Parts: sequence; C-alpha cells; structure tokens
Amino acid sequence: MKFKDALPVVGVSLLIGFAAASSPKVESQVGNEFKHLHHHAQILSLAVNKLGNELGKDIVVVDRNEVIIADTIEYEVGTKFPHDKAEEVGMVLKDGQTRSFLEVSKAYPDGVQLKTEAITNEKGDILGALIWED
Repeated sequence: MKFKDALPVVGVSLLIGFAAASSPKVESQVGNEFKHLHHHAQILSLAVNKLGNELGKDIVVVDRNEVIIADTIEYEVGTKFPHDKAEEVGMVLKDGQTRSFLEVSKAYPDGVQLKTEAITNEKGDILGALIWED
C-alpha cells in the first residue's frame, strides 16, 4: 500500500503518527487516548499541513460541531465546515459511515471530490471527522 493510499484506512492515527515521526516534541505530547480533538489541535494542524503538502491534497479535521480544527487551507480553521451541501459530514458524525461529496467553494470553484470518515476514540465514540481530497 502506498503512503498516500493509507489515509482513508487509518485516518487521524496516520496524521498523528506522521507528525510524531516528523518531530520528537510532538511524539511526547500524544496521549494514549483521544478524549477531545481540541486537545490535539496543534498536533493535528502540523500533521494535516505536512501530509497535505506532501500529497498535494486538501485535508480537514472537524470536531463534533463541524468546526474546523485543522485544514491545509489555514484561513478556514475555526469556522464551521460549510462545503457539504447535503450534510455529509453531519451524517458521518451521527452514524460513522464514510461518505463522498463534491465541494464547490472559493478555494475550489470548479469543485473537488472529497471523502469523509468518523474519527473515533478507543471506545468507539465519534469525536469528529476527517475530510480529505479523493
């Protein structure tokens, strides 16, 4: 499996691992269990930006309220994710089922195909969603 193909398989764990491998300081900050994505916002931002730049793809992490915690398009961090017109991200946050959708936005006026999957903790609780350019 190629590195870029692993993103949908391991999701946020890959992002954290990628950030930790890139910086020993990050590795020491990562706990054994996610309780709240905002506790890891700095690590997620680092990982999303590094991986997004390496792959040349858009990657976004949102919390349970669809607020963007990390994004390769940094000016969108802190805003509610508005690009899923049929509420695909909201549905993933409710039922955990992976979905695809087309984002048409200022950043992608011609549209870009995205996928989204739930980010869960060890107990299976949904903490947020990972959204990536397909």
